[in-house]
Amino acid sequence: MIITIALLLRVGGTGHPQPALALQFVSSMHIAEGYGHSGDGCIIAEAALKTDPVVSKVWFDAPGNRLAQRNIGLSRVDPHPNLTAIGRYDEAPPMEIDVNIVSGALECAMETLPPSYCANGSKVCPPVFGTFGTFLTPFTSVLGMYYWNTSMVASAPTNEVWQHTSVTPTKMSNGSIIDVTRNYTYTVGKTMANDDAATQRPLLRFQWTQSIPMEPALPVHRDCFIFDYTTDYVAGAIDGKFFEAPRGITCSHRERSP
Repeated sequence: MIITIALLLRVGGTGHPQPALALQFVSSMHIAEGYGHSGDGCIIAEAALKTDPVVSKVWFDAPGNRLAQRNIGLSRVDPHPNLTAIGRYDEAPPMEIDVNIVSGALECAMETLPPSYCANGSKVCPPVFGTFGTFLTPFTSVLGMYYWNTSMVASAPTNEVWQHTSVTPTKMSNGSIIDVTRNYTYTVGKTMANDDAATQRPLLRFQWTQSIPMEPALPVHRDCFIFDYTTDYVAGAIDGKFFEAPRGITCSHRERSP
């Protein structure tokens, strides 16, 4: 089963002020997290990103509604390092193809993809690849939901930082209501992603934080999650073989568990 984890449309004709980002790319994503109960979550996550990140390689093709991914469970030590999970949302019905090497032998299995989450949180909607604003889809699990809601907060010679902040009154387990602040931050490169997409830029990093004021008068509890795309990043059209079953191999068909 593909684990969607926690890019983007072209600016031209969209009416959005944000830079257009590359929608086709390959990356060995480096992912780190930190939680406020252990200190400042962002300090913890930044340290983990340097010394002990989760690594998950992705072949991301939003125009083609296709995604291939390794280490789909986002483990620090991948228990299935030879497994590639492929999501073909362009098929009817949408299909998952799992390609693995077991004891030196190539194996392949196929099954239909499960329903997607609906906007109301129920998981009964048809499986879709998604785009910005869609809830818990492959697209937003890699790139986040809120890029079109961001405003630029910083600019450097090589990148820009765009951020969206939301404050939501939230009922806690003790019945109190507190304001939970969430920041969604995108670091966008200023160089073009590739020669074929002269108006598209690379997304270098996506980070989101959740800040909860503690009571009484304790420091803010901040959780932090970082996705860094810069390792092995290549933008542009991806060879279709990365989204197909290996030639000469017959894939078994699995029945998806309810």
